[in-house]
Amino acid sequence: MPYLPTDLDILNQIFKDYYKEATTLIAQGKYGDEVKTVKEFISIDIIKIADELGTEPAIVFSRLHKHAKVDFFRLRPVRDVPGKDHTEINFPHMCSLLAEMRQQHEQFRSNYLTAVLSAVFAAISAVGAIVPIIRERSEPPAIAKPAPAQKERQEVDPPKTDGLVTPAKKQHDPGTPTGDRR
Repeated sequence: MPYLPTDLDILNQIFKDYYKEATTLIAQGKYGDEVKTVKEFISIDIIKIADELGTEPAIVFSRLHKHAKVDFFRLRPVRDVPGKDHTEINFPHMCSLLAEMRQQHEQFRSNYLTAVLSAVFAAISAVGAIVPIIRERSEPPAIAKPAPAQKERQEVDPPKTDGLVTPAKKQHDPGTPTGDRR
């Protein structure tokens, strides 16, 4: 199965192969023997470009033809050779399209990198929150000694007395020298 290049791949290859030639022709205003009225178009070799990209020439042709609505790409008959055509591309328009595609590609890459870094930091945060919980559960629980059972004090009704203070029931009164209350 042949490699399916993106428009960016194709335009990068054309730019790399024909930049010097295109800038020279556009600066001179000439194309071969004749003075060009439309200086933007240069001849390209689709078979060579397809070979360099590792794909079929028909794929490169169809991808370029997709942009033909704006006089971007055309076939021009070769003089003195019936049935033979030059494949031409509007080089300045191609450069504009290439710059736009490169910008979109870089924006995609930076957004992708930001998303990956966000996912990594979120994973690190999650691990940082989960590890203490796992450690806490993996340690044997501390053996807690139960508190000694305290006997509840039961209030016993005091025995009924006749109101006399007996020596066993003497109460200390700091105000009296003996502490007795009578």
